[in-house]
Amino acid sequence: GFDSPLTDVLWVDKNLEMHNLIQAFSRTNRILNSVKSYGKIVCFRNLEENVNEALALYGDKDASGVVILKSFKEYLNGYDTTNKQGHTIHVKGYSEIVEELKEKYPIGINILKMEDKKDFLKIFGHILRTKNILDSFDDFAEIKDDYLTDRQLQDYTSMYNAVHDEVLGDEPG
Repeated sequence: GFDSPLTDVLWVDKNLEMHNLIQAFSRTNRILNSVKSYGKIVCFRNLEENVNEALALYGDKDASGVVILKSFKEYLNGYDTTNKQGHTIHVKGYSEIVEELKEKYPIGINILKMEDKKDFLKIFGHILRTKNILDSFDDFAEIKDDYLTDRQLQDYTSMYNAVHDEVLGDEPG
């Protein structure tokens, strides 16, 4: 095998089983950083049974099934879901997270408290992960500048990198 964290799409046109299937699928699902939080697998064969068998053997036997993305509007505006304890929780959408970021940490602000630095990293990391998902929707291209322009995103990314290096230094992850 090989390690290729930059690979984000795998096109499968042959039958894969067990070890070979897990190895192939893993190529695209390696997390590179907050910009690449998932990969895509386009499969031209019906491998659902093979995937379920491989996951049962090499991973969680209860992990079979299909993962479906939420709707564009849910990722943009947020949604309610039920946690394991049966409580309803709200998952913030991109619009809510960006609003919180701009309100708490305007561009150019010097974040002094360690608690605030960690909060900033958490919020901006959430924005990057959510934006990464939203970028897969065509509708987002038309409105993304309504939330963060490319320039604002670059400015916040610079702040993020500086704060990340200060808070986490050379720690992995």
